Amino acid sequence: MKLKSILITCFLLPLFLTAQNTDVFNFWSNLRDPENDLYQNLKALAFDYLDEREAEIASLDSQQDWELRQQYIKEKLNEMMGPFPEKTPLNPVITGKLEKEDMIIEKLYFESYPGYYVTSVFIYPKGHSGKMPTIIFCSGHTPDSFRSPTYQTMIFNYVKKGFAVLAFDPIGQGERIQYLSDNGKPTKSSTIEHSYPGVQSFLAGRSPAHYFVWDGIRAIDYLETRSDVDMNRIGITGRSGGGTQTAYIAAIDDRIYAAAPECYITSFKSLMNSMGPQDGEQNMINGIYNGIDLSDYINVRAPKPNLMVTTTSDIFSIHGARKVFSETKRAYAAFGFPDHTQKVEDDAGHMSTLKNREATYAFFQKHLKNPGSSKDQKIDTLSNEELFVTPTGNVFRDLKGENMYSLNKKWFKTQQKSHRLITEGSELDPLKFVGQVRDIIGYQPQSKTGIERIFSGRSDQEYYMMEKYLLHHEDDSYTPLLWLKPKSTHKGMVLYLDELGKSNALNEEASVKQLLAEGYSVIALDLLGVGENGGNYQGGDARIQDVPVNVWFASLLINQPIIGKRVQEIAAAIDLIEDNNANHLPLYGMSTGSLGVELLHTELLTSAFNGGIILDSPLYSYEDMINNLDYKAKFIFSSVAGGPRYYDLPDIMKILGNEKILLLDPRSGNDTVVETSSNNGLTTSQIKSETSVEAMITVDEDNKLNLISNFLSKHSK
Repeated sequence: MKLKSILITCFLLPLFLTAQNTDVFNFWSNLRDPENDLYQNLKALAFDYLDEREAEIASLDSQQDWELRQQYIKEKLNEMMGPFPEKTPLNPVITGKLEKEDMIIEKLYFESYPGYYVTSVFIYPKGHSGKMPTIIFCSGHTPDSFRSPTYQTMIFNYVKKGFAVLAFDPIGQGERIQYLSDNGKPTKSSTIEHSYPGVQSFLAGRSPAHYFVWDGIRAIDYLETRSDVDMNRIGITGRSGGGTQTAYIAAIDDRIYAAAPECYITSFKSLMNSMGPQDGEQNMINGIYNGIDLSDYINVRAPKPNLMVTTTSDIFSIHGARKVFSETKRAYAAFGFPDHTQKVEDDAGHMSTLKNREATYAFFQKHLKNPGSSKDQKIDTLSNEELFVTPTGNVFRDLKGENMYSLNKKWFKTQQKSHRLITEGSELDPLKFVGQVRDIIGYQPQSKTGIERIFSGRSDQEYYMMEKYLLHHEDDSYTPLLWLKPKSTHKGMVLYLDELGKSNALNEEASVKQLLAEGYSVIALDLLGVGENGGNYQGGDARIQDVPVNVWFASLLINQPIIGKRVQEIAAAIDLIEDNNANHLPLYGMSTGSLGVELLHTELLTSAFNGGIILDSPLYSYEDMINNLDYKAKFIFSSVAGGPRYYDLPDIMKILGNEKILLLDPRSGNDTVVETSSNNGLTTSQIKSETSVEAMITVDEDNKLNLISNFLSKHSK
């Protein structure tokens, strides 16, 4: 067999030496922009939900109407951010104190979760008397956090005006940077510090905003422990990512009286039409699906005072901000306090301007009853080292403790116990399992009549014919497809998925060459986000390992898993194959890389591959993505937020049964062969025991080709 594979490859080599014209969209050059087709499709679905929300908001009139809406928002926000745990001891520790001419800076940390340390500073005017109005200051996406000169300017100005300020490091910033190199340098940007573990949090079923909001709630708890803080005069503010935290915390915790989110609030429509969904904590599982827009974070607080701090050239659309303000005015007017919602606007980019700073000072001075001059004062800033709470400036290096990754793992274990579809000792109902998985991934079969098959040309190659198709789906998305038909024998049909696209499959994969040489037709397609059908979306700030994770965030906002849409595409291709399979040749599925997950789900939900499926280098376990500190982003699109709580990929393999699947080089979450993975150390025999499939861990390419050939021959009889 080894000699046979070598001869096949040599025989077909001339066919594949030069890249062939495998594009389908190039003929239909004015049809659409396939590079962004997936995102545009998700955005269209999001706009449908947002249109429904706008119609509901337009119908609200009385205070009672808005109060019912507020009740709904509170329920959904707690559902999407929570559940929040029982409060554990804060164990605050003051590690140092700086005395300046007119202020005192206490450096401290507290535990929002046990062992989850939040580094902070509490700054107050020297010589103050009585209980102080206090501002919670939330930092935007700068590695320095509140130590940045811009933020120090604002914080110290508040103190000079008679406020106390509690500023804390968000996770992934300041002294809470989680990913460090061996020499102690950050390895990820601030937004990726949020999005990378944030993906694991989403997979575990928890929006990463939970951690940011919980830190804020516990910060307020800390203020309650101080006798010098007036808990009736608590305000919160922050810019950019700090504006996100400000909006979230103020919406959730009623102890916040006045809030001033800066350079964040806009409408989801404007956001998705401009730079798209942003990093992990700025997205909620099912947020838009549940009818929540960013204005709801303000509406839910009415009639408590709120100031939108905006700039006309911000990265967050000013058009959307103005629409939000118009909506909030209606809500506040219904409560009889139209002046409690305000907006200040300056001509600038994504920054804190003098005009906006002074307007914010004046807002808090008025509503927290602390009158005085709102003029911005010149500030002498301190160095990062002077404001370090821990000895070396990193809490994980100095105090160890928990981070987002470790808390995600613990949370996931609790979720598995309460949500798992298949538990040890329980009776398995395959049909029920299939239905539950269908619902989790959002798969809905399309009618054949709703799919347009656009024949896009045929070319005569020396040893086979190549036909091109576009499948136009009911949701207006398209799937480009190549059908390669050998001119000699016809033993069967192989639907082929390559994580790098059909072009790579045709021009690079030895297995495709072998399939054609042995007389199998190969139907290769580019699913949404793959090959010429996307994958080049540039918006957002969560591009991880060249994967546009912001697109995945868009999908979870609307409860439309990408894998569900991809299974629809595969099913449509299967319908095309079946309608052109007059000789009833066996149908096989084959994948290389991450798309093995889609192929596995397709077989579970359709039972279409009567010849079996071959998974080459697939992800073996969703759980390993959560448990693996250095997981690979290429697997993200094939996963569902919250899905791994209910089932894992070995469960599907076990349902499909013995001899249905050939599993080659299964991969851990970090894309290493599971046999050598430090996390799970699975062996061939263990995988067979867990899944009842034909599994082979091998790195020998010739051996792999032989195994594929044997599997096809065995199942074609």
